[in-house]
Amino acid sequence: MSTEPPLKRRPRKAFDWSSASIAIAVAVSATIVYWRDGEARFLEILFSDFHLFIDILPKVLAACLIAAFVAVLMPREVVLRWVGAESGFLGIIVATLAGTICPGGPITIFPIAAAFVAIGADTGAAIAFITSWTLLGYARILV
Repeated sequence: MSTEPPLKRRPRKAFDWSSASIAIAVAVSATIVYWRDGEARFLEILFSDFHLFIDILPKVLAACLIAAFVAVLMPREVVLRWVGAESGFLGIIVATLAGTICPGGPITIFPIAAAFVAIGADTGAAIAFITSWTLLGYARILV
């Protein structure tokens, strides 16, 4: 059994200024499409997006679970030593190599990067992880 204290997380609001910005952009776009293209096109887009949401939802849930398990299973000391704020340039190199070999799409990579930051990884290392996955990922190299 682990004797580590539980992760300290900032309380998050369900609806903040960024959510409000997106909601306003959606409402304005939907209004313009409804006004310009009519109800039939509006409903076609709405149902298409709903089907996309239903298709992606299990993947997002799985990715969030993976990230939560990574945050619990990875020893905090190891993360701090290899990619923490005190790891310096070596942490950037390690995060870059990890991003290069990590499989999966953005639905999995972003929650994993967030989990690493939550358990002590440096923000620069997380950015290196995501950037190297995007630019140097083994799937892109094979193509």
